[in-house]
Amino acid sequence: EKIEKKALEVRNTQEKFKFQNGEASYYAFLAIEIANLLIMDDGEIDTSLIPAIIDFFISNDPVLNHEASLYYSLKAIFEKNEIVELIKTIEAPNRQTSPVADLIRITLNIPLGESVNDRQAKITALSALFSHHRQSFEGSCFSTHFAIALLENDPLSCLKDFKDLLKRGSLTRTIDGIKKPFPFLMRTGEESLSQTITITKSGEIKELGTYIWK
Repeated sequence: EKIEKKALEVRNTQEKFKFQNGEASYYAFLAIEIANLLIMDDGEIDTSLIPAIIDFFISNDPVLNHEASLYYSLKAIFEKNEIVELIKTIEAPNRQTSPVADLIRITLNIPLGESVNDRQAKITALSALFSHHRQSFEGSCFSTHFAIALLENDPLSCLKDFKDLLKRGSLTRTIDGIKKPFPFLMRTGEESLSQTITITKSGEIKELGTYIWK
């Protein structure tokens, strides 16, 4: 109930101030918190919680978007032990200064410069699996649809890619018999950076009706 309350606060804030989509923000927060619930301190996965999580957070007919993505990912983990075993093997990045280490910090709100560990890498991967991926404003339909199809149809292969990305910072594919690395790039579309906010001399953020230190 605490997670649900906080997730609703996140959604209401985004809907009020229009910085991000409220529904997407709600489910992004939910994905991270549910992953945090499932991954125990020793890196094991408490799959016994999944039926209760589905019962509490998922409607009787999860057919649309974010809710469906969360439901089918939880169901896959609960039913397929090979997915559970793979999640256990996910590790922190080889380099704490790598872009993927920063990705984990951003996802889990970890202070810049603080080391990330294996459990945090697992939570990041799991929250990505729970998420509903779309290209949004980015003109990347030629490639994004492959990622969406992989996530929806083969969660095991998807998690293998997440594992490689988080550990090594790249994916490897065999093309014409030659293995080629594809590094992770910390980039976002310009549209995501075009939101204008106004900060007064007193530190008030006009669009939010609050102050920068709050």
